[in-house]
This record gives sequence, C-alpha cells and structure tokens, in this order.
Amino acid sequence: MARMTDFAVASAAATDVGSVRKRNEDAYLERSDIGLWVVADGMGGHDDGQLASNAIVQTLDALAEPADGTSFIGEVRTRLAEVNAQLVATAAAKGSAAVIGSTVVALMTFGRFFACLWAGDSRLYRFRRGQLDLITRDHSQVQDMVDAGLLTPDQAENHPLGNVITRAVGVAPTLELDKVSDPLEQDDVFLLCSDGLSKAMGDTTVAGLLVETPFQEVPRRLIDAALAAGSKDNVTVVVVRIGPEKTAVVG
Repeated sequence: MARMTDFAVASAAATDVGSVRKRNEDAYLERSDIGLWVVADGMGGHDDGQLASNAIVQTLDALAEPADGTSFIGEVRTRLAEVNAQLVATAAAKGSAAVIGSTVVALMTFGRFFACLWAGDSRLYRFRRGQLDLITRDHSQVQDMVDAGLLTPDQAENHPLGNVITRAVGVAPTLELDKVSDPLEQDDVFLLCSDGLSKAMGDTTVAGLLVETPFQEVPRRLIDAALAAGSKDNVTVVVVRIGPEKTAVVG
C-alpha cells in the first residue's frame, strides 16, 4: 500500500504531570507511520480521567493505515464514538454523578492534506512561514462567551469559568466532533497540546520557542516553559513537521 502522505514527516512528543497534580491524566499518540497524532486530557474523579484519555489513545493506536483520507477521518470518528459509548456506560454503572471523560484533538495527514477532529479545549496550532495560527476553536463556556461578545479575549484568559468545557468524549450519549481540513505545505509545523500549555503561555512565546529550539527538543522545552510560567495542570505537547515531498513506496 502506498504511504498515506505525500511529504516526509517527523514528530516528537512529551508529557509531564506538572508540579501540582498527583497523577497525569493527559495521554498522547504518535503514529507517524500512518499519519496520526493525538492529545487527550482526561477528567473525572480518582483514576477516571486517566482511564478516559488512555482509552482514546489505545483505541486509536489500533488503527491500521486506511486507504484514503475520507476513510481515515471516518475511522477516527467511528473509534472515538465507540470510546464515547464505553465511557458513558462505565459512568452510568458507577452512578448518576460520575463523569468519565476526556478532551481529544487528533491530527491526520494524507496525500497533500491534513484534517483535524476535536472535542474540548485541547488545541491544534499550525506554524507556517513565521506565523502561528490556532486551527481549533475551544469548546468551552468562556469561548462561547467570547463568541457572543460577552467577554474580550483578554478577559477570557483568567476567567473563573476557564476550565468549564462544553464538549468531550464520554460526557454525553452522542459525541460531537468538529473538523478542519486544509492543504499541507512543506515546512509546516503542527503543535497539539493540552490546556496545561495553552493556558500558561502566549502565542508569541510559543512561536519564539518553535523557531529557536531544535525540533526534537521542542516538546520538552515548551513543557518546561509552561511549568516555569506557573502552569498548574498536566502538560502535553506533540509537534509534527512536514518535510519535503517524497516518492511513494508501494508494497
């Protein structure tokens, strides 16, 4: 089968429990072989958040390389819906007050394109030609208030409702995912992260570190910077670099 992506791709990832939390409820997946990268940020009492984020990563890790981009996106949607149903059932068995959920942001590359599926406030950024752009839109109460003109972006940064998300895997019978798809360009760098990074560091700082740091060291450098800036959460970073076009390998 021909490799999915027309470009050479490199990636690097790291996660850290941080200086406050007792357990790391973040999880990530790095599957450059099929063009899939994921960050999940779990939530729930005891070990439930860890269970949710790990379920997402383990389920998506079982994917084989799909035939094309459409089937790739469809497979990821289907697997996430399966995890959603499992987590809802597990929470129901524990009692009505139980919440076992996780954000998810998934990046897929295929041909000359990328696609992103997400629910919650884990983010995907793209660094292209010196500009860092946020590709996803947070599914959060604060973001809804910004969109409605009730808050400015500056007011939203430290709002007391900042941790209230409106979508996640496992919190409702039907999983709602948003999607973005766009062409790839050589030298694009994608950054997937949990909110332990995005709530601690501004875009200008992140962009500067992307430029000045050797690629494989970027995740650890960003995590260290977020913790130094006062992040009180788990912090997870995955970076993906789009290289030169490659010759298809047919097996």
